[in-house]
Amino acid sequence: MTAVILSLVLSMYFPSALAVVTTEATGSEEPYRVLDIGNSYTDDATDLLKGLVESCGIDMGKIRIYKFTRSSGSFKTWVDCYNGIDDQVYHFRRVLGAPIQTPQGDADPYDATLLREVLEQETWDLIVLHQRSEYAPNYEQWAGEGAGGYLNELLAILHKLQPEAAIGFQLVHSYADNYEDNIDKSSFTRWQRIAASVQQLTNDYDIQLVIPYGTAIESLRESSLNNQTDLSRDGTHLGYGLAQYTAACTYFEALIAPLFGVSVLGNTFRHTCLEWELADAKYQESCIDVTDENAPVAQRLAIDAVSDPYNISTFGIDSVPFDNCGKNDLFYNAYGIPVSHDYPGILIHCRKKYINRK
Repeated sequence: MTAVILSLVLSMYFPSALAVVTTEATGSEEPYRVLDIGNSYTDDATDLLKGLVESCGIDMGKIRIYKFTRSSGSFKTWVDCYNGIDDQVYHFRRVLGAPIQTPQGDADPYDATLLREVLEQETWDLIVLHQRSEYAPNYEQWAGEGAGGYLNELLAILHKLQPEAAIGFQLVHSYADNYEDNIDKSSFTRWQRIAASVQQLTNDYDIQLVIPYGTAIESLRESSLNNQTDLSRDGTHLGYGLAQYTAACTYFEALIAPLFGVSVLGNTFRHTCLEWELADAKYQESCIDVTDENAPVAQRLAIDAVSDPYNISTFGIDSVPFDNCGKNDLFYNAYGIPVSHDYPGILIHCRKKYINRK
């Protein structure tokens, strides 16, 4: 009876994740196994996940999360890796949980052995994918035959070798406004196209879980916690500390919370930027310590993103003054901060909310 009640409650608050609620709800002794296949954006979303999980006392024997990463990995490059024709090194690493029989390690170019072993010899309950950032906003390419395509071929491999596994998908973050490869010249506009692509994906395919950490990041960029680097350490990857923490909170809320009934809200894990992180970041100001003051904001944005993956959070809207509606009234963003009329995001003016599609 308890398991049934738990499933019903979770379906109300986490409908997109109900399909993966098995470990706690069924009382199974087997750990829930997750394989995340991607690139450095996978690292951005998971580097701080272990700290969040450990801090709330979850039994690590009940979940295992592993990841495959390949620099600039896309649907096509992973198909090529599987077929032994890719010319780049790829990596297999544990994120959290107990070891599995396939050891961690690196695979040389043109060596499909490690990827095949993990898919053929291990059992996975959930396999999470995402598209390379270059192609993430361009859904029309995903099922094609070009460099931004091969989604169907990748799914066919996974369905053949892991027929019982659910498929999840990460809604990744957008480039910073001024990043040279951001053809939109706007983080917000590019995020809109990424979000629209993932939403269309869920309409066309059986995607059972969306991890919308990119939405939480864009919400964070709408807040007063944003900075001149758009919380990016190099224009494309997330800043260490707060930005990666927000991404990990979203991963936790989308996947861990439904499995174990423990929300990220109130999680006590914090992170102080390390010396190597400061040295590695092109923009050191992107490294923002996670504190008792900013951690609740990140947690709340993660919750809002999971509940509404395709819209920016407006939980700060109550701070916007609505006393006057004259023609000279200021424009505000969703956090009550005055902005110019061409601000590329949510604009609030005279009791009305707009989305500037600059």
